Amino acid sequence: MNRAAWLQSLSYVAVAILSVGAALLISLQFIGGSRAQTSDATVPPDATATSEQGEVPAGDVVEEGQKAMTDLEGFLEPFIYDMVNRRDPFKAYSEYDPEDSSAPLRPMSPAQRFDLEQLQLVGIMWDVKDPRAMFLDPDKEVLILGRDEGIGNRNGYIAAIREGEVVVVEAARRRGEIIYKTRVLRIER
Repeated sequence: MNRAAWLQSLSYVAVAILSVGAALLISLQFIGGSRAQTSDATVPPDATATSEQGEVPAGDVVEEGQKAMTDLEGFLEPFIYDMVNRRDPFKAYSEYDPEDSSAPLRPMSPAQRFDLEQLQLVGIMWDVKDPRAMFLDPDKEVLILGRDEGIGNRNGYIAAIREGEVVVVEAARRRGEIIYKTRVLRIER
């Protein structure tokens, strides 16, 4: 090890020792002045305590302890909750009341507002990368849908788009089981 590296290592050690010493001195300022807690029963009535002014009778120490105890007792008094004109704190803040269990749990697209019987297949763009189907809704609006998009108000989706037809799969829950119903929609000529 050359002299420069040795001096550099020595300076790192010196800085570390100084930092730890300074931290110790600072922490000693905060630690000082703490007293042990004693109960009134442990101080005999004829005992004396020493202070900077000399000996002090133990009664003065007990009176100081009694003052601290009365402050503590006031803090520990039982709290009595008066329920007059206040709500019960153990009741739920708001009661959940579902309006309709058949209501959809997610936002619906325009194609999912109507029953599948109400939608009319009017055109198919099938010879492209992403085939599309065109439906006419009861409001005479044209809806253009692709594969895997939702259709109908019975949890249906478009499973396949072929030349001249669209395959729709609808899911329904009956007695805890999910039943899938496949329907093929053809262009009316």
